[in-house]
Amino acid sequence: MVVKEASKADILAMARKLPWDERWSLIRELSETIPVPPPDGMTHKEFLAELNGRWEECESGRMTCAPLDEVIERLRQKNRTDG
Repeated sequence: MVVKEASKADILAMARKLPWDERWSLIRELSETIPVPPPDGMTHKEFLAELNGRWEECESGRMTCAPLDEVIERLRQKNRTDG
């Protein structure tokens, strides 16, 4: 018996048949398999060191944290162009 390897199109067609909650679960699980690339000019090790340093600053109180929606709104205001 020959088993055909599933193509991306096959997998997508099968995924579309899943209930919505299982599709969201699949999206979450797949996204966890994709590594986040470090910013330009940084190695993975340097990026982890930067993230760990920022975490320690937040935990120690030297840096304050803000909710994501507040940060996004501040960035929108900062980058707004008039005209």
